[in-house]
Amino acid sequence: MLEKAYQEKQLGGTSLKNVFIKTATFEGMYDNGIPNQKLIDHHTDMAKGGVALTTVSYGAVSNEGRTFKTQMYIHDESLKELKRLADSVHEAGGKVSIQLTHCGYFSKNTSIKKPLAPSRVFNEYGALVGLMFSKEMDRNDLDKCKNDFAEAALKL
Repeated sequence: MLEKAYQEKQLGGTSLKNVFIKTATFEGMYDNGIPNQKLIDHHTDMAKGGVALTTVSYGAVSNEGRTFKTQMYIHDESLKELKRLADSVHEAGGKVSIQLTHCGYFSKNTSIKKPLAPSRVFNEYGALVGLMFSKEMDRNDLDKCKNDFAEAALKL
């Protein structure tokens, strides 16, 4: 029965060497929001250890989508390091995915004025850093957020 877990599987159009998938768990391995060598090594080690698909956590789709300002977001500088990470994981025999995210109002990212939310709400998480309330999203905010997800996915 156990041998079935080690057989090649299809996930959509992607062939995986087995059923072992590392889910997204925040690693915090960034230098000023840019993936660092520790993150690359972490995911490469997952592949070397037999994980078929490893998932990089919290790739915010925009600066405004970060929970705090040192977190990674998808832009030219982070993409260079994510490419290095993907190449290293592939070389180790694994596949890699990323969790694309937007924090909404749950933010301590002081590089933005007001975090976005469906309505104006108290931001318990960011209150101590001065981000007391969210900004209610209007049509432009919704469109921007939607487009940020599409653009980030296309860049990857």
